[in-house]
Amino acid sequence: MANYIPKIEYGSPTTTITFDLPPEGDNLDQRFRANSARSVSSGGVEQTQFNYNEETISPKFVFVSNATKLLIDTFFLNWASHGKEFKYFESSDEVAFRTVTLERAEYSPKKIVCDGLGGFIWEFELRMRRTL
Repeated sequence: MANYIPKIEYGSPTTTITFDLPPEGDNLDQRFRANSARSVSSGGVEQTQFNYNEETISPKFVFVSNATKLLIDTFFLNWASHGKEFKYFESSDEVAFRTVTLERAEYSPKKIVCDGLGGFIWEFELRMRRTL
């Protein structure tokens, strides 16, 4: 049975980041969007140019340890912010994954509370996208 604790794999050799807990609420917060352009000719005929379908997912992670947050910082700064693809596993104990990029080169961690060890417990949302 799936544990719903996500993990991210990126790079070569592969670096793996396994989260501490499942995301808060909806574990994917999934949306679908069609990218198309519509135009009307001078004769009044409407045309639609279909480009692609896109899936976006926005899991929100809460109670993230300082150690995991530092791994995500490195991942963001050295890989994801450059628009590179990575594997997002909804459950770290399963083989199914989505090959995604960040929707925007943006990552906004927020401190929740001190962890008692000189660090903090964090929360953040990762907005990812893939073309279908």
